[in-house]
Amino acid sequence: MTTVLIITYKAAEELHNCLASLHNQTHTDFSISVVYTGNRPTGIGEHINLYKSPVNGYSFAVNVGISNHPDDDIILLNDDTIATSNFVEELVANAPSPGIYQPQICLAANSGIVENCGHWVHPDGFNFARGRGQTTDTPLPNSLLCFSGAAVYIHREVIRQVGPFDEDLGFFGEDLDWSLRAIRLGYPIRYVPSAKISHILGASYGRANKEKAYLVEKNRIQAIIRSFPKRDLSILPFWLAMRLLKQGIGSVLGLGVAGFDGNEMLRGAIKGNIAGTMSIPNALQKRISDARHWKQTSAEFRRQLYGQLPPLRDIWHPKLR
Repeated sequence: MTTVLIITYKAAEELHNCLASLHNQTHTDFSISVVYTGNRPTGIGEHINLYKSPVNGYSFAVNVGISNHPDDDIILLNDDTIATSNFVEELVANAPSPGIYQPQICLAANSGIVENCGHWVHPDGFNFARGRGQTTDTPLPNSLLCFSGAAVYIHREVIRQVGPFDEDLGFFGEDLDWSLRAIRLGYPIRYVPSAKISHILGASYGRANKEKAYLVEKNRIQAIIRSFPKRDLSILPFWLAMRLLKQGIGSVLGLGVAGFDGNEMLRGAIKGNIAGTMSIPNALQKRISDARHWKQTSAEFRRQLYGQLPPLRDIWHPKLR
């Protein structure tokens, strides 16, 4: 059985539009569940499971949903997404074995332009949207290191083996952390471009603010400490400097939003790096527990990490409207 699991906070018009798109699917053998962290949804219909998350955090909400559907494959969606009529059919048809399957996420304002197709992962653990601002026919690698939490299909076996989303992270970086943990257990993340869904970028948390910068950097450090090979952890300062240099050059040249947008964003990022460093002992404890079950070797992980470095175009991704 497949469950479409929608996470919502505002429970506003976006949620109703998302549900309407799911009621118009060519593949109908699935159930719909909504987990709300803020406002209780109203007027959503009789055949939808509704759960309340005890904490306003993405990881908490996802865990509530999957705990209520332990035997199901999960299609995880943000409430500000709208699925094409064959979205579920394409995901199910292209998920022949246990793994994680990333659909093509388009801009709600222009369905011919990509919002993201999952994420590139820089060697310092910072992740960038793949293909952002490019046309939907742009070819991208089939295999990737990080899915997008806005829309993804996850096989039930992967959920059982990887375990819950990390509730210490709260917002941002949960998809990076969970992706890396799954890959270390030997599960692939595959791109399914024929499964298309649109997304209102930044509708839930905004596109750029100091709190977001803080959380992204803090949680990035926790995720990579938990899953990166030891050798690559030892050279993190170098890769962090290289990433900031690339972003800085992009900012100076006015190339999209590659650089930090103002002093507030920069201060948030610095505080996030400090907080992430302070959390290393906790992440190391999780690493020790995880490492007993790793199936992918460090060499295999490293080949995938360095074999798909984020192109400058996606590091300097354009400002999207």
